[in-house]
Amino acid sequence: MNAVIKENPIPDRSSSGLVVNNGSIAFVTSSIPFPWSSTSISNVSSQVVHSVLRYFFREIRRSPVFERINFIVTADHGMAALSPERYINLMPLLDTTQVIRTVPGTPCGLEVKEEYADTALRILRRTGHMKAWRREQMPRRFHYGTHPTRLTNIIVIPETGWTLDYAAEARPVRKRGTHGFDNRDRDMHMVFYASGPAFRKGY
Repeated sequence: MNAVIKENPIPDRSSSGLVVNNGSIAFVTSSIPFPWSSTSISNVSSQVVHSVLRYFFREIRRSPVFERINFIVTADHGMAALSPERYINLMPLLDTTQVIRTVPGTPCGLEVKEEYADTALRILRRTGHMKAWRREQMPRRFHYGTHPTRLTNIIVIPETGWTLDYAAEARPVRKRGTHGFDNRDRDMHMVFYASGPAFRKGY
């Protein structure tokens, strides 16, 4: 960010961390670390973001081409806080002799023997705090494909804020927050603010 401000951008000039094209600036910065509260992003996190943006816009207004710059403030995804109390280990629930491979994370992927798939789905669904589907039955809104080797035959999405694991013993939840939950959940949504000559006003 400081590199962009220091460069004092002028039309048709490129520099480290900065691309100027017809008065638009494309600037990619590293993530701002967020301290997580027990329920959501803390007020401290919001203050950090506001402080950084306030500093950036105060300084960039000094640019002689400020009025020609198009700004976009956005993120690639939302986030939700995690907790050790919201943890489910799937291994004790399933017949491990029927599980071929697992893909950890959120969502969680399980490749099971085909004759065991329906049983596994019933177990997962009645456990609660998660939704499970066969690969080919994933709701369209998740934009999943049906590739037989890239995707496991069962996909599990935990309830927002829950951690799914597949391990011989329960493991501590070390992450304080993550994403990948149901995209209908507002916590998974992100902001998108735009301002500049290329954008309609009051839209």
